[in-house]
Amino acid sequence: MEEEVFPGVSTILSLQPIYQQRMMVKPRTIERSTALIFVAAILAATNVATSARAQSKPGSGATAKGNAPAASRNRAATNRFSARADVALASPAASKGEWGLLIADAATGDTLYELNADKYFVPASNMKLFTTALALAKLGPDYRFHTTLETHGALSPDGTLAGDLFLVGRGDPNLSNRKFPYDLKEEFAGAPEKVLGELADALVTKGVKKIAGDVIGDDSYFPREPYPDGWEIGDMVWEYGAAISSIVIDDNTVALTLTPGLLAGDPVQATVVPGTPDFYIENDVITSAAEVKSDITLAREPGSQLVVVRGTLPATSTPRKLVLAIHEPAQHAATLLARLLTDRGVKI
Repeated sequence: MEEEVFPGVSTILSLQPIYQQRMMVKPRTIERSTALIFVAAILAATNVATSARAQSKPGSGATAKGNAPAASRNRAATNRFSARADVALASPAASKGEWGLLIADAATGDTLYELNADKYFVPASNMKLFTTALALAKLGPDYRFHTTLETHGALSPDGTLAGDLFLVGRGDPNLSNRKFPYDLKEEFAGAPEKVLGELADALVTKGVKKIAGDVIGDDSYFPREPYPDGWEIGDMVWEYGAAISSIVIDDNTVALTLTPGLLAGDPVQATVVPGTPDFYIENDVITSAAEVKSDITLAREPGSQLVVVRGTLPATSTPRKLVLAIHEPAQHAATLLARLLTDRGVKI
């Protein structure tokens, strides 16, 4: 049964796959896969320990005397696990950081391994690990997100869609067309808007030549809570502070590129890719002498569509790229989809 987002709305197209390559992790050296080896060690030790406990359960026919070898095996498994953990943490990649670990047996509460367990650390952005683990546990590895194009209207024989076209997002985390696994910080399998382009292509193939209404982005699948408690106002400008939405195109960011002139005093060119109705730029940056260090400041007030960028860039220097957050992801995605449809000859 298809999921109904709006009463009386028919689904025109649906992206069945998640548009994300199935994750296949190749064996890596210990320097590049400390975390994987560490997890493998945990699993191996846990399995051995669980097996040992299973053999020593009351009612299994084991006597008190027979439990001694099982306890010995359990201790041996824990010791092997600790030794493997020490090796993993001593690798060049892991040894560059500070570790605080406390690993306990879920069934008994016994400590399997600890290192600096009572020390305080400055927390990193670890919440994503718990979020991903919860999603995997609750949704399962075979879960697929569905991003659809939907409408109230009907398609006439001449190719006119009599109504609005809705882009309905349901939280797909990879509409940005990222490659997984990856070797660099981030890799893309083509343009970030590739998935939207495929939706546009499919709509054209279905015979749509004109849309009588508007193209609308619908991100109501998630509650309207774009900024959680604890985020700072200054974060909202940059890529790591993009608004939370059930539609995420290119991580809900755009790139502002500042290109200096050839001579001091020349204007600096500012371009935003892809174009967005989310904000407009007030560009007060000028070109400075080549030997002067760059000095750029950027500001956007909460709720404002004005982004002000000021300062200087040295003459003939490399263009400066700033990745900015989108405040209204649904509107941004709808605008991008409308442009892709127009490029394919669809009149809106």
